[in-house]
Amino acid sequence: MVVEHLAASFTCIALDLPLGSHSIPLRPDADLSPQGCGKLISDALEALELSDVTLVGNDSGGAYSQIATAARPQRVARLVLNSCETPYDEFPPAPFDGLPAVARDPETLGALLGALRDPEVRRPPTAYGLLIKHPLEARTGECPPLRRRIA
Repeated sequence: MVVEHLAASFTCIALDLPLGSHSIPLRPDADLSPQGCGKLISDALEALELSDVTLVGNDSGGAYSQIATAARPQRVARLVLNSCETPYDEFPPAPFDGLPAVARDPETLGALLGALRDPEVRRPPTAYGLLIKHPLEARTGECPPLRRRIA
């Protein structure tokens, strides 16, 4: 991990943001929009009384880091944006490359995502297996139906 290598020479703080593998759940009404995630970062800098920070944003964290920097520029001295995509990447990558076509039909997408209720379906790398730190607990209740977007 990059943080482990940098920690020998720098003080490193890696936030556990609410992007799916966070260990402590947020309130159900928490703002998980890009602005909300940026505020979480800027609030953490404030709460830890950090200044002269080098903030590193990777992938979508780059957008959140920019929002955090704009909110509290006095805390951030340097902003490093590290993207995971390039113009040469295929997006979405295999095995997810069929999802855009599936997403065009809400019923088909609902059936595909409904299968994720089964823990055995969630575990493989093609689902959440490579993205989670801890097993996903089953939730009770029904998921709301998908609605067609009207342009």
